[in-house]
Amino acid sequence: MAVTYEGGVILGADSRTSTGVYIANRVTNKVTKIDEKIYVCRSGSAADTQAISDYARYFLDNHRQPSLCAAL
Repeated sequence: MAVTYEGGVILGADSRTSTGVYIANRVTNKVTKIDEKIYVCRSGSAADTQAISDYARYFLDNHRQPSLCAAL
């Protein structure tokens, strides 16, 4: 769930991981930080959503402009 307000966005998610009717883990972080201002709310298959988050972080890091300080 996401809610916007004048100063930004608030993200929230439940914390349970389930397999069918069985709750496998009651404390799971489903909001993943990709970058300073980019977050992903994950749902569905934990392995798949984690892989997609990792791919997004990887490609973002590889396409980022190098900073002036790093170039010197």
